[in-house]
Amino acid sequence: MPSYPKRLRYTHRMYVRRHTNEIFSGLVSASMEVAGSPSTSFKVGLQASGICRIKLVGTYDGSDVVERISFGESGIQYSENFFDTITTITSNYFVPETTITISSVDSVGMPVSWTQTSGPFRCEFGQHSGMQAQIDASALGLGSKTIHYVRVERPANLSKDMEFTINNGTQIYVPISDFENISIPPDYVASEWAFRATAKTPGEPV
Repeated sequence: MPSYPKRLRYTHRMYVRRHTNEIFSGLVSASMEVAGSPSTSFKVGLQASGICRIKLVGTYDGSDVVERISFGESGIQYSENFFDTITTITSNYFVPETTITISSVDSVGMPVSWTQTSGPFRCEFGQHSGMQAQIDASALGLGSKTIHYVRVERPANLSKDMEFTINNGTQIYVPISDFENISIPPDYVASEWAFRATAKTPGEPV
């Protein structure tokens, strides 16, 4: 029985970034983890699914800021204060399973975003070619753009609003397909993500 060389795995490194204005999103609890905040001053928009009380602690212009916001029902509210940073988010009263999204906004409620980065993640990165690749690109409305196929280790933080670079390069890529779970025999336990991507043209919106 001939022995075959083991297939090369994870030949590239992927660096992921997302543009977001979500400071926290999830179930209300006694203490909620701050995901990040923008580099400029901001107000806070809160969208709750039910009854809860939220306490925001942060800083603005070198001074401590504390703001408490209560929801008697589902809805959206905005902070009265501006913040430079949010240091803690807590709640001393909430109905179980209540969710909340806390976002950074400007004085009129428009998003104030920042960039989250993560990685590197090990991956395989290849280019589709031939007639089928042209058909796929046309079907997706991409014209003559090149489609790339990416397989990445499962711990990668992937979402449809992400951008990524490969091997610290300057070219930015964006996903153009749903993510697929890749199962490897003999156990067929999902161990990788796979998706299709294309290069982002300078000037394209996020």
